Amino acid sequence: MQVQHIPTDKLKPWSRNPRLNDNAVDAVVNSIREFGFNSPILCDPQFEIIAGHTRWKAALKLGMTSVPVIILKLTEAQKRAFAIADNKTAEIANWDFPELAKLLEELTGSDVNMGAIGFDDGELEAILAQQQDIDWTAFDVQLQDDVESASGYARLDVKVPAIRKQAILDAIAAIAQQQRDVQATDVAITTGNVLAMLLEVDQ
Repeated sequence: MQVQHIPTDKLKPWSRNPRLNDNAVDAVVNSIREFGFNSPILCDPQFEIIAGHTRWKAALKLGMTSVPVIILKLTEAQKRAFAIADNKTAEIANWDFPELAKLLEELTGSDVNMGAIGFDDGELEAILAQQQDIDWTAFDVQLQDDVESASGYARLDVKVPAIRKQAILDAIAAIAQQQRDVQATDVAITTGNVLAMLLEVDQ
């Protein structure tokens, strides 16, 4: 397959692309700035994007005048199927979190911009701390302090695999919408109310 450099404004996004990728654009921008544009966009002969919409949007945001492209000659049905498969297969893979933590620890302090990897600060903290045992004594003390505080609320930090975060938030929102007694003003309070309801804890 031949890689060509095509003017960025000549590419056309697939109007029926079912993947919502706007939230990922800034992360890809950071990656391109740090590591370069190393993954070509896949297009049909009419320059409609099959795979690589996020990279294309990132290139536009960076003001790039051309991007590397591979032209695929597929039937209309094959193009649509491949576009879906390209996104879905990325979701199927899981992280080996202990190994990921080791790799990230090795990168910490290097000349690599950790912000360009794609994980936010909270995710990096959770991944790097995941192998540490929980100090339940300190947790119980903090929990008691929270309960006795003026707010009357207790805080419980829950760590989840980064790749599952959005799915878990969506599930919490769905449960909250189904239950009339779950009301909140933000994600944190909604999550707390849903967990309290599921655990049958008095709020």
